[in-house]
Amino acid sequence: MQMDEDIKIGILALIILIFWLIAAPGVASLLYGLISGYFAYTGLNALTTSSTQAYLPGRRVQRREESIPQTSSAPITTELTIAERIRRVHIEKNFKCSNCGATIENATDRKCRHCDSVLVDMTALPQPEFWADVEIGQSVRVKHPKRGQIESQVVYRLYYGELWQEKMKKDVPWTLTGNYYTGLGLENSMYLLNWQSRFYLLVSQSPLTDMDINRDFAKYAREFAASNQTKTVIFTYHGNNWKMADIGRFRIEYSEGNGALAQPGAVGRFIHAKADDQILIVEDFQSGGSGRDTRWTGHEITKKDINL
Repeated sequence: MQMDEDIKIGILALIILIFWLIAAPGVASLLYGLISGYFAYTGLNALTTSSTQAYLPGRRVQRREESIPQTSSAPITTELTIAERIRRVHIEKNFKCSNCGATIENATDRKCRHCDSVLVDMTALPQPEFWADVEIGQSVRVKHPKRGQIESQVVYRLYYGELWQEKMKKDVPWTLTGNYYTGLGLENSMYLLNWQSRFYLLVSQSPLTDMDINRDFAKYAREFAASNQTKTVIFTYHGNNWKMADIGRFRIEYSEGNGALAQPGAVGRFIHAKADDQILIVEDFQSGGSGRDTRWTGHEITKKDINL
């Protein structure tokens, strides 16, 4: 270490100084001045360096704030989606209905469109806890917090598979947790979404670009993630102060009907945020996938507000 070297030099200099003090007092005085100057310089330099390291803004921030691992490029599970499992059942049956012999046109059909017989035993496949048996065209009544009862029909359905990482590292793959959730597309561009124990009625949507997401949401999502979703993170967007409620990652497992904004296999990230009685949801799909980045707004409701 630097301090040990200075001590050794000091001892050696002291011995030489004593020798010259006896042999030549004039030379000894000169040496004394040089040695004093050396130690004054090194001491001041060490003090300056120590102070700079202690108070340098960049270093202070580095100690206070850990960097957030960039894990969006980590590999995604190769486990088959629910849609692909259904397709494989159809392949085994040569895309024919075993009851009426009709050709199966859609690889994710669960029932024959001609005789209504069951094509795939869904009980053998993973399914969401809620709305797994909802049919396209089925009527639904929802209690809107401000408009009261709304009656509509289901036009499409999505299954979300929840993804997670054992460790936040680039080489640790995202795998399925075994939890699946449902999104129901309704008439007039409304959307019913279940995620964990929460239920949302989303009544407005608009497309987003990567630039929109990076500018308006990414910073706050990273801050929320760094705290393991424990920090209160509030951001302003479209005139409201939104509080981060949840973030995560998913894969679309199944799609049925017309009008869905994502297809099976699409991988995305989500943000759920609240402002008073409103909810904001951002779905940010991985580049190159079959999903459209979308901003939804609406309300959080309860399960008893939904009648299917």
